Amino acid sequence: DESGNLAYIWDGQLRGWFSGFNTSRIVFVFDSCLSGGMTDLKADGRVINMASTERGYSYESDVWGHGEFTYYFVAQGMLEGQADRYDHDGDSLLSEPRDVVDEEAFDYAAANCSYDKPTISDEFTNDLIL
Repeated sequence: DESGNLAYIWDGQLRGWFSGFNTSRIVFVFDSCLSGGMTDLKADGRVINMASTERGYSYESDVWGHGEFTYYFVAQGMLEGQADRYDHDGDSLLSEPRDVVDEEAFDYAAANCSYDKPTISDEFTNDLIL
């Protein structure tokens, strides 16, 4: 916060905040240390992408401009379309070059992260286009 105190949001808090959402799709992306413990948010229709294991670290660098997971998941995987090579429907190309589904972006990040150990909780049926 503004006074220099550390602020935390716990998985139980988020679970409570999102428990009443009447939707069939929610995507969470956490690029932080210990983020693998956010699986408490698991519910039907939700995908939780986490940069680390429950007890692991995630890393940032000026080279990436933010966290390693964000770099590969968002900047490279989604925005640059690099996750297209992880097309899960069996053909070599997606119908639209920039249509990336969550699992493809996650797989691209997991394959390219050198320091982070990404984890995923996927309770979404079919592909979730990002």
